[in-house]
Amino acid sequence: MTLPPLSSIIAVSPIPMAITDQNMNYLAVSDLWISYFNLENKPLLGYSHYTIFPDLEERWKQIFNLFLQGQKLEIEEEKQKKADGTSKAKHNLTRHLSIP
Repeated sequence: MTLPPLSSIIAVSPIPMAITDQNMNYLAVSDLWISYFNLENKPLLGYSHYTIFPDLEERWKQIFNLFLQGQKLEIEEEKQKKADGTSKAKHNLTRHLSIP
């Protein structure tokens, strides 16, 4: 039995999900991630998270650096401003996956 590529599985994830490399360049994103952040018709794969979200708070950059170092972080009910100026509360779980 042949399994679909991981990116195909992530694309249809029932939760907003994105996978980046160590430089925060997108490797895969779910359809819900795209719609949650109003990123339709915007190229994502291969682009840096910081390019897509140039106004990202410094606090989030620090959090991402911690998870890239291997820490598991859980932030509950954060409000994050979206590109259109609205904000949504969400539960955010960030994990680092190391692939040898």
